Amino acid sequence: MTTRAIPIRGRNMRPHHPRCETRKRPGADNRSRCIVSPGAYDGSRRCGPRRCSGQPQEAHPMTETAAVPTAAGSSVSACPVCASPTQLFFTAADLPVHVGVLWADADSAKRAQKGPVGLAFCRACGLVHNPFFDPLLLDYGQEYDNSLHASGVFREFEVALAERLITRYDLRNASVVEVGSGGGHFLSVVCDRGDNVGTGFDPSFSTGQLEAESGGRVTIVRDEYSPGAFSGPIDLLCCRQVLEHIPDPMAFLETLRSGAGPGTIIYLEVPNSRMLLEGLSVWDIVYEHCLYFTDESFRFAVEAAGFDVIEARDDYEGQLLGLDLRRGDRVPSPPDLGRLGDLVSSFAQQYGQRVAAWTDRLEEMFEEGRVIAAWGGGARAIGFLNMLDVAEGISCVVDLNERKQGTHIAGTGQPIVAPLYLRELRPDVVIVFNAIYLDEITAALHEMDLDPEVLAA
Repeated sequence: MTTRAIPIRGRNMRPHHPRCETRKRPGADNRSRCIVSPGAYDGSRRCGPRRCSGQPQEAHPMTETAAVPTAAGSSVSACPVCASPTQLFFTAADLPVHVGVLWADADSAKRAQKGPVGLAFCRACGLVHNPFFDPLLLDYGQEYDNSLHASGVFREFEVALAERLITRYDLRNASVVEVGSGGGHFLSVVCDRGDNVGTGFDPSFSTGQLEAESGGRVTIVRDEYSPGAFSGPIDLLCCRQVLEHIPDPMAFLETLRSGAGPGTIIYLEVPNSRMLLEGLSVWDIVYEHCLYFTDESFRFAVEAAGFDVIEARDDYEGQLLGLDLRRGDRVPSPPDLGRLGDLVSSFAQQYGQRVAAWTDRLEEMFEEGRVIAAWGGGARAIGFLNMLDVAEGISCVVDLNERKQGTHIAGTGQPIVAPLYLRELRPDVVIVFNAIYLDEITAALHEMDLDPEVLAA
């Protein structure tokens, strides 16, 4: 089996793309993909002519190899998982291509690079993908942060996940590797709780990010992961919220499989796109996510890549899908996509109704003179504020992440502020972009003697 060094992305780090190269699969069109050929990439080159340094970038045309937006219902590019034809069922206005670039001023943020977004459905394996995704638009600098670790709710989730894996698979005094380890937070938790030794791989890691409490148990390699990059046995191989960023997911999964031994436990995690399609969490449409997995397509992809599923879970109140895996040779069965097909068929109409309802709601509150703030300066904030034409009336966005405070929302320019700023603003309404944080946010508001109406978007 051919192995490749595949670009990876941690949850709070900037993605890293190697050169784009055309590869044609059986039944696939000859469109450019961001892949790595054996020996072709030495880690020193990046896609695209520029790197972003937090300065404004003027929008530029799609590259020659990028897909051209077509009408909903049209057959578009081949499925990145199974190479079957896919059908476009949704298109949106251009959205900012970055969810974590830290824009220093409002004008720069408003001029942030945007890219076209569409959703196409594979009726063979169930994958949803953005056929207009162009990796050349993703130009990154060091000023990028999409970490959720400032939230106690998220930290508790990661501790519970680490303890489950340690207990279930007796991971004590074990060797742990994380691909796309970001700042090393989760890896540090796994190593601390199980007296394990961990190695993370992330090409954009900054040495100042490693948690001090790791006690020397964790090493982060600022490089791509490849099977030869780690010489010892691996007891646990983790890769969390990375796969949705990879244009060629099967090559990436092949690389993970090649690095795993017969006894290695592999844990993979992706956002659950059923929340988008069924729960109508439409603000989860993110340009950086070229792939949208549900439980059907996630299982199909890993089994097609040569993994056996030990346990499948949905976590974080259904927002994340997790799979415990080991190397195997299972042949995937075609998934039952009846319900998913119904959701896809109705999504465009449901999306329009949801956006219209929130537009009307905001206009009514603006007419009443109500002061509105929002909470959560991540991907959903960017989606919400850019999808609604009236959202410029929202005063500010609160975020607990101190690196984001003092920066601005891509596309619309709202300032990102610390919670204490609300004592001065005294908002009448606070819009929360993720309902899982409602209790945490409401408690923080009460601690500041504030009692606004709190709405979940």
